[in-house]
Amino acid sequence: MTPMKRASFGFFTSLALGLVAHHAEAVQITAATVQSGRTEGQPIAVSAAVDFQDPPPPVGKVFVNPLIRTSHIVTATVAAPSTSVPAIATTISLVLDAASGLYKGTFAELPFDNYQVKITATRRVDDASHLPATSTATSAVTNRSLSVLEPVGCFDFRNQSLQGVTVNGFFDADTTTIVSPANITPAWSPIGFFGLNATDGSVFLDLSAAHPPSASQVDEFYRFDVMSPDLSANQNWQNVTGVSFRFMSTNSEAYFLHAVVRARKPDGSIALFTQTDANGVPLTAPALGGTFQTMIDRLSIPAGSTVVGVDVRVFGDPEFTPPNLFVDAICPRH
Repeated sequence: MTPMKRASFGFFTSLALGLVAHHAEAVQITAATVQSGRTEGQPIAVSAAVDFQDPPPPVGKVFVNPLIRTSHIVTATVAAPSTSVPAIATTISLVLDAASGLYKGTFAELPFDNYQVKITATRRVDDASHLPATSTATSAVTNRSLSVLEPVGCFDFRNQSLQGVTVNGFFDADTTTIVSPANITPAWSPIGFFGLNATDGSVFLDLSAAHPPSASQVDEFYRFDVMSPDLSANQNWQNVTGVSFRFMSTNSEAYFLHAVVRARKPDGSIALFTQTDANGVPLTAPALGGTFQTMIDRLSIPAGSTVVGVDVRVFGDPEFTPPNLFVDAICPRH
């Protein structure tokens, strides 16, 4: 190797070693905020100020090695205490806002609950300038608490009140044909999603003595409805964009549920609104045994309509022994 080549090799080696030496510099999250006072259905902004402590460029000519790439990654994650159907985004990417210098992002629609928000900033250096290639990641983490508020107007069944809720059915599949009257008397239960104090509770449906239809009486499944009282004069339920509710059964697999809003359209006709999947089929959530879940139905109701009621529709499989069911926190979303 000539002296010139040896000197050049030494310069690039020193530079590469210098870049590698900076890979382990600490990342710091110097500030982080999570928007407070938000209600279920409202977007929640998250921002963070991050000092990635990248090494300064070398003095003089800047040597850019295309084989060494540095990435800045900032995310926010919530650990939701209950499962949701459809699934909500529990991890979002925070993107650098050039004007403020902050990394920003938004949780679109977290159900009401208490959350811990974990903000993670990572500098990753992928170095392919030698073999084997290396990848070095340095991260910083900070946590923030978040309370998403319960919407006004929820049926939360506190203080041992059923709030006028009734049960109707049993229907043949998803029709209006009643195969047998639903002799289910809704009762108040101290077991509720909120779990705040002794006044909290839910609607308890004892199916053990209700005698649902057999497989020979219905086309694949039966249905019964947990129905609200008349909501036409309830302003909390007007102009809704969705419904959420919480539910738990004492056994899995037997039930699928979704919410239906009954509304009077401007022409005076009554129509039913629910969320459907890509094939136009109503989206349902399976009941899991022993744990409360959250169901979110996003709706598109014509402007000028009047919401007259909300139902939680329960679809049962006659091949299974019917478990008992708890329904709680039927809430309007705006």
